[in-house]
Amino acid sequence: MLIQLSWAINFDEQLDLLTYYVKFLVVIYFIYRIIDSEEKLLIFLRAHVVGCFVLGWTAYTQYEGGRFEDFGGAGGGDANSFGLQLVTGIFAASALFLAGKKWDKLAVFLSVPFIVNGVVTTISRSAFLAVSTGGLIYNYFTPKPYRRRVFVLSLLAIALFLILTNPIYWARMDSLKRAGEDVEGVDTGSGRLVLIEKQWDMFKAKPLGHGHRGTAYLSPAYLADQYLTGSAGSRGRSSHNTFMTMLVEHGLIGAAVYVAIVLWMIKSLRALWRRVRGTDGFFAVLVPTVAAILGCVTISDMFVDYVKLEVRLWFIAILMVMVDLSRKSTFEMLSSCDKPALASRRPRSDARRQSMRRPVAVGRGRTR
Repeated sequence: MLIQLSWAINFDEQLDLLTYYVKFLVVIYFIYRIIDSEEKLLIFLRAHVVGCFVLGWTAYTQYEGGRFEDFGGAGGGDANSFGLQLVTGIFAASALFLAGKKWDKLAVFLSVPFIVNGVVTTISRSAFLAVSTGGLIYNYFTPKPYRRRVFVLSLLAIALFLILTNPIYWARMDSLKRAGEDVEGVDTGSGRLVLIEKQWDMFKAKPLGHGHRGTAYLSPAYLADQYLTGSAGSRGRSSHNTFMTMLVEHGLIGAAVYVAIVLWMIKSLRALWRRVRGTDGFFAVLVPTVAAILGCVTISDMFVDYVKLEVRLWFIAILMVMVDLSRKSTFEMLSSCDKPALASRRPRSDARRQSMRRPVAVGRGRTR
């Protein structure tokens, strides 16, 4: 991003994105350094759920119809972004309900309806796909001791969702069935498919990337006017796919970084899942929670440009913390097993002679 400043299509936009990511790196660093125990992970989830409840309460008290976007907060955002933020709060709340204290369970019971209602007020198709896919991922990664409870809670969550939705919401979700079709008066996303085709042409024109917001600036030269939005003189079309955004605006390097992060997330989550799948406790329920959150964010990337989505960076940092805690736990477990393992190898014929000699240390926790 720094190097791209020299050729970015808009210097100010590129500098703005670079500033954002410097801040994101600072946030990741502090999360990774400060959160060093399960108790602090629990505190983080509580704070996240409280924040999502505030957004849900805002929607509950101010919603007057249509797509609600006036959630407020630093940086603002659109209905899709806030819808996804609230979805992550639902999965974070699930971990508190399964492994938190009694007052955690009570707080989740009271706050989740407002969070779910907030998702509904956004009438976001990407948020709907995110919560649906995230739910499947959560159930898949749930350790065996919790599967029955999670299945029952999933059914209750579906029932709550159906109660809070309305015909207007389902009319918009129904357009997903006709994705890509050209239907008059219905937004089926056909324009997004055309845009993706043209984004490939934009990428080929400059494989090193056009800089932040390059798609929006170049779209009038690549798309017919019917696919553009905005008033005369400032018409354009923003990207609706995070991967294509990285490819067009940040080139091969940006796309490679995105793919590498996704592959690292999958590898790390599978390793953690193999470790906890037969156990219980807070860490065991945190694995499906983080898997669902990062999974639903990645699914949403296919439909919205989430280059500046901060919640993604929060939970990537949390995953880094979990991997680190898992390694430390494994090391401590192996260290504690060293002494009995070596003692069992002592020959019986030497038992009396060894008992008369003073033990001599030969390694971490090892004696001969």
